[in-house]
Order: sequence, then structure tokens, then C-alpha cells
Amino acid sequence: MLSAQDAAVVKGMIARGDKQHDIAAYFGQNGARIAEIKKGERHPDVKPAPITSLPPPAIPRAGHFVDPKAPLEIQIEQLQTFIRNQPENGRVITFSPKLSDWINTNLNNNNRRKRPRNIQRFAEAMTAGEWTYTGDTVKFSKEGVLLDGQNRFAASVRSGKAFKTLAVFGIAQEAFAKIDTNAVRTNADTMEIVGVPHSRTVASAVRWLMIGQDRGRQITNTELHDYYREHIDPEEIQLAARRAIAAGRILPLGSLTALLYQFEHKSKKAAESFAADLAHRKRGGRTLIARVQRLREQNMGRVNELQQQAMIILAWNAYRSGSKITAPTLMWNDNKEFPAIA
Repeated sequence: MLSAQDAAVVKGMIARGDKQHDIAAYFGQNGARIAEIKKGERHPDVKPAPITSLPPPAIPRAGHFVDPKAPLEIQIEQLQTFIRNQPENGRVITFSPKLSDWINTNLNNNNRRKRPRNIQRFAEAMTAGEWTYTGDTVKFSKEGVLLDGQNRFAASVRSGKAFKTLAVFGIAQEAFAKIDTNAVRTNADTMEIVGVPHSRTVASAVRWLMIGQDRGRQITNTELHDYYREHIDPEEIQLAARRAIAAGRILPLGSLTALLYQFEHKSKKAAESFAADLAHRKRGGRTLIARVQRLREQNMGRVNELQQQAMIILAWNAYRSGSKITAPTLMWNDNKEFPAIA
């Protein structure tokens, strides 16, 4: 039998939005006993307990694990349940603008500077209803610190729109101090450990961005991670990776991603068109890929990756200048100066 004190907690949990079966499970009671309190058949004069004295909400088994329509204090408590319990797998969560603002204000104390251009772009997509779930993650440390996602949260606040994304909890902030010890791990493992999508492609791209043309330099996992956190925009590198993957496997994914990432900083509109031409084998994109395929045929399937990088840059430079891309346009060998990105 539930006491008056229990009934106060039951009513508080009902007011918070908890499911009736979750409340019954918490008290170890039949659902009918909870229904009697809800209908006022038992303890009708008892007032709901304050939210600060309620037990944590139960973690739902499926669906969106934080209710974006619930009062902010309930959304915060639901999010903190995951931060405290740290599920092994990520959770798909719809973050409301209010919760996004709270996260950036209260949990975002160890992040890089915000990217106004990205925030505006994301906000415009959210406002237009064009924001899509891609599998990219927002990340929280074991201590509850936001490690990745601040620009998306800021965009939600600016647009006033909720957004759905995969959230990963329990990331160890100190993990990368130990990545170069014990078991041998690759650069790609480094990206995978913290839940970076397309980890192998992104790791290769970051390595190319770090070393430029110095292909012999050895990069430790810690160096790679530090560079990624300090210099790389996670959303933009993911965009570049998706574009490189869409172009197919003819061009090397890592270096193509690194170049598309740099092209985006030169001209967003031109970078989008250039990537689309590669993906659909149109105009200069078709010429570039046909030329690389031809070189492979002539060299028993092998083409130096640095040469391919140079050809991609030459194609881009011609693209930016409005020149027609032809086979002679793409001619380069290591006797020539490596082309700069226009």
C-alpha cells in the first residue's frame, strides 16, 4: 500500500510527465494503484512533491530519450540521467532550443571558439526544415562536459528549432593522453574512440592537413587528436568526407576530403558545385576522374597519391577561374612546383 508520502511522489512524477508503468515499476506496485492516485481515488488531498525531491526519470527503451516538449527542468534531468548512467551506445535525442541554450551555457566550458558562419548555416537549415539526421554526434564527457556540438546547439537557439542528433556519453577527456601507450592503435582508431563518423576517412584527411606534402612525417595519435580539436571544424570535415565518399573510390578518400575541406573555406558555392560534378561525373569532374582512371590503366592500377592531389587542385583552380578543364590542364609531375589552392 502506498503511503501519503509515496502518493506525493507519485503525483510529482505524473506532473513531470513520467509514464505510469515507470512509476509503478519504481514503487514495485501494480499500475492500478498508480491509476487510483492519479484519478484521486486514493490520497486526493495530497499535493505533488516538488521536482527537486523526485527520483530521476526512467530511461526510455526506445524513441527520443529526452522529451523536447517537456518543461526545461525535466529535459535537463532526463539529459543528466544519461550523463550519470553513461549508456554504452549512443542515443538519438531531439534537443529543444531551451535545452540547447542550457547546455551551451552550463556544460560548454572546455570547447573551442564558436564558428559564426557554421552557426548561421545550420540555423538557416533548421529554420527551412532542411536539417536532417546524418549520424553525426554530439559528445559529453564522463564529467558532463560538452566536448562536441556547440555550434549545432547555438544554431538551435538562433533558429528556435529543435534538432535530432546522435548523442554519445561517457567520453573520457583524458583518454587521448593514453592513446599512444599499451595496445597499438591507428590514427583512425583515435577518431573512432570518440565517435567521429567516417573515422578512417577523417583521420586520413586530418593527417594530410597536418603534414601537407611531407608524406614521411609520423603523426602520433595524441598529435592527431589535439590538431583535430584545436584546428578542425567537425561539421565541415564531415561534410567534406560525405562529399568525397559520394565521388566514389576513384580518388583517394583521405586526401580528397582534406582538399574539399580547404575548398569549402575558399568558396562554399564553388566547393558544393565542384563536389557535385565529381559525384555525378559531370563537366570538369568527369574529366578529372577519367584522367585518373586512364593513368591507372597505364600504370598497372597505381597512381601516386601526391600526383592525384595535384590534379585535383589543378582542376579546382581551373574551376574557380572559369576555365575549361581538359587533360592538359591536369598535367603535373614531381619535377614541377606543387600547385597552390586558388
